[in-house]
Amino acid sequence: MPRPLLQRYDALAVCGLAMLISGIVLLPWLVTIPLPHLTAGDWWLVAYIIVGGTMFSYTMFLQSIRYISPSVTGILSAFEPLIATLLAVTLLGTRLTLAAVVGSLLILFTTFLQAIPMQKLLGLFHRSSSHG
Repeated sequence: MPRPLLQRYDALAVCGLAMLISGIVLLPWLVTIPLPHLTAGDWWLVAYIIVGGTMFSYTMFLQSIRYISPSVTGILSAFEPLIATLLAVTLLGTRLTLAAVVGSLLILFTTFLQAIPMQKLLGLFHRSSSHG
């Protein structure tokens, strides 16, 4: 987690720098892939996804670390794909596949696993290995 950076710099600056570095790293792939033929409306949607779905949400995630512990923030962000799947099924009529159900169950399992304190997890493994 970039907590030390966020203590020194604004979340928007950290997010902007992370996006810039990521863009530079991915630039070679952009040159090798032909751009799709999109309408002006399509490009506006792409811009909306970049700004709203990526930059804004990532900035809010980084900003939340100031008010919520990183572990709670991580647990909450783990639910994002699950919520997106549920919204796609309920609002867009997307069919739920077996892979999506298994993925959702794995997300829930991982999230609950993250919520268990590390000492308790280590104690479970230590007790089970000492019985054998």
